[in-house]
Formats: sequence, C-alpha cells, structure tokens
Amino acid sequence: MGTNIAFGMDRRSRGAERDPHQRKRTRVEAAQPVLAVRRVVVLHADGPVGEYANALLVSTMPADRLRRIVERVATAARRYDSSSLAIVIRMAALRLGRGLRLEEAYFAGLLDPKVAKERIVEFVSRSEFVRALRPFNAGPVELVDDKAVFAACAQSHGLPIPRTLALVTPPFAVDVEGRPLHDEEEWRRWFRTSLPAAFVVKPVGGMGGRGVEFFERRGDEAWSGGRLLTPGDLRRRLCLDAAYGRAIVQERIRNHAALAKLSRSDALQCTRMVTVLKRSGEVELLVAFQKLIVGGHQIDNFAGAWTGNLVAAIDLGSGVLGAAWADGALCAAHPDTGATIAGFRLPHWADARALVERAAQLFKPLRAVGWDVALTEDGPVLIEGNSEWLAFGEKGLCYSEGDLARLMRLF
Repeated sequence: MGTNIAFGMDRRSRGAERDPHQRKRTRVEAAQPVLAVRRVVVLHADGPVGEYANALLVSTMPADRLRRIVERVATAARRYDSSSLAIVIRMAALRLGRGLRLEEAYFAGLLDPKVAKERIVEFVSRSEFVRALRPFNAGPVELVDDKAVFAACAQSHGLPIPRTLALVTPPFAVDVEGRPLHDEEEWRRWFRTSLPAAFVVKPVGGMGGRGVEFFERRGDEAWSGGRLLTPGDLRRRLCLDAAYGRAIVQERIRNHAALAKLSRSDALQCTRMVTVLKRSGEVELLVAFQKLIVGGHQIDNFAGAWTGNLVAAIDLGSGVLGAAWADGALCAAHPDTGATIAGFRLPHWADARALVERAAQLFKPLRAVGWDVALTEDGPVLIEGNSEWLAFGEKGLCYSEGDLARLMRLF
C-alpha cells in the first residue's frame, strides 16, 4: 500500500497541541506558532522508510523547525535536480539505516538520490561519533564546558584568555578580584573602573553562541543592539532579571587584521582546533577548521548554516585554508568580499598549535577537546574548550568510518 506524505501545513493553537508526554519545550519554542502537517500527497513508499517519513511529516512541531526542514528539502531538490518526495524518502532511509539526522545528511551531500550506497556506508552519525568520544572525556567536563570554571583554570595555568571582568550567579555578582557587587553604587564603581571599551556577556553553559551579548561602553552607559543601559540597568539585567543565568563578563577580543579583512568583519572568528591526549602523554592535533562570518553577524557559529556563516578546512602542517563550506556546498570565495578562501594562510599558526598542545596537557583528565582559538594581532588567545565538538574537513563533516577509526586508535 502507498504511504501518505504530507506537504500541506495547517496552523493550530498551541494549547490544542500540548502533550504532557512530550519533552518540555523552551520558552522560545513554546512561544512559536505550531504547524501541523496534513496528508495531502500520496507517495508509494512501503515499509519502515515510508512509515518513518509519514510519521515525521505528520508530527506537530514549532513553526520555525518545520520551516527549516521544508527549506532544506526544497534546496536539496533544486541542487540535485530531484523531487522533494525523493529527498524525503532519502532522508528517511538515512535516518533509519545510518542514524543520520537531516543536517548531517545535508552537509555530507548524502541527500542526493544519485549518491551510491557505498558512499553512504562510509558515514556514521554524530550520535555514534559522540558515543565513541565520551570515554575520552570521562572526567569532569565542567573544566571546559563551564565557561567560568574554564576561565579560572586557564588563568591559573597562565594561558592567554580574554580578561575576565565579573562573574554572575543571580542575584549575586563579583568582580575579577572577588569583591561583591551588591548595590548600584558598587556597580557604578565597577563600571567606571573595570569595563573596557568593548565587552561581552556569556552564559557559562551556553553553546553555539546562544545567549551571548556584546556591549560597547559609551561614557557611563553601555550600548547593545540599539539600546543604552546605565550601570543600574546592566545590574538589573544580569542579577535581578537573570537574563543570562550564571554568566561571565569578559573583555571583547578582536581578530588579526588579515583575518578580519578576509570576511570584512570586526567580530571574532574563532579557529577550532581539536586535540587528543594520547596514553603516552603526547598530544595529537586531530582536526582544525576556521569559522568565517558572513553578512554582518556578531557570532561565528555555523549553526547548521542557518547563520549563513562558513567553515573552512585547515592544513594542519601549514595553517593554510582549504575548501570552505556554505549551506552544504563548496564555496570558493567569501560571499561578502569575493576573496578567495583556499590558500589563505592563517597568522600565528605555529603559536596556535603550541597553545592548544599546552592546554591539552593542562586540562587532564580530559583527553579530546575542541578548542576555540582567537588569532589576534598579539598572537593566539584561548576562548573556550568543548568536551563534545563538531569536526569539518575537506569533505565537510568529519564523521566517516575512517574518522571514527582514527579517533579510536588514539584511545
């Protein structure tokens, strides 16, 4: 029998769709309109693949999420000169057969119905890769995943990091010397004496740039996103409203001029460098890639390409950029500047390698860490570490059987 695949969309009220057995939604998700998909197109897709595709498309989900899926399917259909239905069936087959989610399959080019099964077999899912990765970091992952703990540890080891200005645990805060910032007078003193021209507030457990906010100091006020905040406003936002939860306030770092010129952006574009500490005590640089900002974003996160930002492979020996990826396809030139990406030589590459190799030794017992490094005019600066990480290479997402085998050889 044929299986009904839905492509029509039907707007319903959130209250009618709420299910106590579903996972809890974040406040952002819950605030979004919810779209349900109606069965309007009949597709003959028998067996588990058809059942999975049907279940996926008739499920109710936040509007933004469904819209992204529809956009991905439509883009893949145009790119591969195929039908949307064929893309959906391929997507379902990859999910059931290899455990690959839509984003993974999209960026690996596996949604193309013409891709041979032999190539599909090469890939492993991110969840499978992460399961293999976690034993490397069986110790306290808070050493890197909690930004406040990471900053304190890195500073104690003398590693170059952005200058910490304050730590916030609502409703309390302390400055870098540990002095409490209880009232508005203490905040005004801290504001006048400690804040540089540009600073950033980060949730200590945030990932992918979510929740990060950038500020510029303008006299006795701070400017962000078109609004001015007094010291009292800033105190209320951080401590009383708990807008960021537990947070760290740091000086804002700028990239080397050559890297800023490549993308015409003064926002920080980090270099991701993944190290593995061998049992012998040696450190191996497993993979590295450069994040490149597109379109005036302030965050360099790739975020499944929804930001429009790029990632470019890095030759580990020379620090020269190779293939860049944008929206699941190769990108030869930066969209904003027209500058050729492949062949660009990163500044301070040898120093950056030495920095992450040193950090890998100091953050034991964690053994496989993805470091974000800022390449500045004065040299590399360590921004953060990640116990679980994405990896990109010349072929895009580095989650092949070969990548997994290479990682396991280092265990």
